[in-house]
Amino acid sequence: FEYTLEQFKKAVMGSHRFQVLPSSNWSDDEWYMNQDKREFIPNNGLKVLKPGRAKGMIVGGNLSTLILLGKDYMPKLAGSILFVEECNEMEMDKPYFHRMFGALTRMPGFEKIKGLVFGRFQKETKWEMEDFKELISRRLADKNIPIVCQADFGHTTPFFTFGIGGTAELDADQNGAQLFFEPFVKE
Repeated sequence: FEYTLEQFKKAVMGSHRFQVLPSSNWSDDEWYMNQDKREFIPNNGLKVLKPGRAKGMIVGGNLSTLILLGKDYMPKLAGSILFVEECNEMEMDKPYFHRMFGALTRMPGFEKIKGLVFGRFQKETKWEMEDFKELISRRLADKNIPIVCQADFGHTTPFFTFGIGGTAELDADQNGAQLFFEPFVKE
């Protein structure tokens, strides 16, 4: 909880640009059922799928929900850093995610996104690095933008807060990735 609260305060109440550091561990257990029997997994931080640097407006959320918006209500994607996550509630399988992500890539402005950040998928989805690499090779092989996965947002805990419409910077190379947010409130 401390990580989640700290990230929330920085994003909502802070007045300076800040780096989003990875949590030390994460979980997707049913925390509300038993606070004394939590299962935490060490967090190895962001994983780089494609290196690069980008700065852009934050757009994103749950992939299924974004697709339901349709092209008429989809936020402006051009020039954005896109944040995408998905849960396992719909018995998400790999073909399902590929189809939904494929639909997202056909939304107006997707061809002009500046970066892509995938949130951490729940254990039950069984998504591994190889699955992300396959998705990138099928859908984004020709895009020269930074792409990372395993970010602390989505349906796992703890998580960071990101402000839709705010500004993010992504810097990814062979040594790892860094993610920065500009606050909404500026001095």
